Amino acid sequence: MSPIERGDIFVAEYGSRIVGFGEAVPGAVIAIYVDPIAVKRGVGSAIMRHALEIAQCGHAGPIRLEATLNAVGFYRHFGFHEVERSSVCRGQIAVPCVVMELDNS
Repeated sequence: MSPIERGDIFVAEYGSRIVGFGEAVPGAVIAIYVDPIAVKRGVGSAIMRHALEIAQCGHAGPIRLEATLNAVGFYRHFGFHEVERSSVCRGQIAVPCVVMELDNS
């Protein structure tokens, strides 16, 4: 079964247009993306709330994610805190990121 079939990856729509997506599994938020045309309209918050439901389901420990530097403030708004600085490789490029956690108690 694919991540889409399991519901790990999901989309946000406005009318007939996809304006964002999220991906989460128990214990982790994998991705939150909002189309720039939908920024500051609550789309990211809606995606994050759904991602947290998935991440918390059946998981008792902290929820983890890797945030790009421009998204740290967004995740802090939801209670995440920095654990460490790191980087992820996208092709040949190392992208700086912040590993963050949210207490799930």
